[in-house]
Amino acid sequence: MGFAVSFDRQVFSLDVVKRAAYCLTAEGSFDFSVTDTTINCAFTFNAPTSEEKAASLKERFKTAVLDQDLRAQIASETTALRNTILAYAFSQTKLGDAD
Repeated sequence: MGFAVSFDRQVFSLDVVKRAAYCLTAEGSFDFSVTDTTINCAFTFNAPTSEEKAASLKERFKTAVLDQDLRAQIASETTALRNTILAYAFSQTKLGDAD
């Protein structure tokens, strides 16, 4: 038993989908196929599973894809600020000073 989900490549990247899939690998395994327009995901459970659990995990996966997409977007939007903070923090250390 398992489930299948497709995502539009104009909305989600393969990297985002794979990161979300990784979060669920304790439950089973994914097979991916990519076309010009879609990312197709087929999930197979490790053990027999009820239809309710399968439906629940499918929804968790779709939510995880959205979560990973938002994380990637936030990381992209805050890269410059994060680098500035890190540069400032390391400029205040005396790691390179020889006393």
